[in-house]
Amino acid sequence: MYFVYILIVFYWSCVLALSKLYSHLESFKNREAFLKSSFLTAVGNDKNNILPQTTSIVIQRDRAMMFITKVVPLRYLGFAGGSVDLVELRLGDNNRSVEVVNFPLVTFSAELSSSGASIEQEVTKGYGISLSFQLQFESSLIQTGFTVGLGSSYALSTSLSQSMICRANPGSRAQLQVSTKMMLYPDAKTRNVTISNGRFSNGPWQPVTSSVQERTINGALFYRSDYLGLHRCVTDIDFFADPVQRSWIKIE
Repeated sequence: MYFVYILIVFYWSCVLALSKLYSHLESFKNREAFLKSSFLTAVGNDKNNILPQTTSIVIQRDRAMMFITKVVPLRYLGFAGGSVDLVELRLGDNNRSVEVVNFPLVTFSAELSSSGASIEQEVTKGYGISLSFQLQFESSLIQTGFTVGLGSSYALSTSLSQSMICRANPGSRAQLQVSTKMMLYPDAKTRNVTISNGRFSNGPWQPVTSSVQERTINGALFYRSDYLGLHRCVTDIDFFADPVQRSWIKIE
């Protein structure tokens, strides 16, 4: 038994060293497998609190993600006297696509230039999404849970790396307008979960809200990082848009 414990400690020491740099995923068939895992034992013995800060947990049967928020150290290879607090996220099956269409990212002028003007703009500026439950951990953990654990290409910020050159003719103006796609899960919900004495204790479900561009939306909203946005350089001022008057997204 002591030899097995040494192996577990050595294995998770290696994981902890890597975790200092990267978020990673732990996936379990069901909750019972999670309770019996060496990972949970390692969490209780992690004096540097690295594993809770860098690990996304996926429960395959429930299609749920969990994120650790607090650890009270566990005793030697057991649960007596300790506890682990988590937030559980379930998106639900209901979802729909939401589009950003021709949003005016930047406007520039060549009105005082006889040779025109041009800009090369990286299309990375956008509006980040803040989920109502994520204040206690890094947003990168959510993305790790999606991309690695559930096989979905979602992100909480625009991650496009493409660039675009936009040119204004002499004496005129031009506007770079961008488009992208998002996914909304209106039935997404979370609850607080505590593991203590080898058992789960579940709190009540709470609906998830998303904040973007100072607007609160019911549900969990994500950018589709697998979608290559369609962008355009507009030189006809009749097709210019006012970013003050435009919403980043329209959800009815």
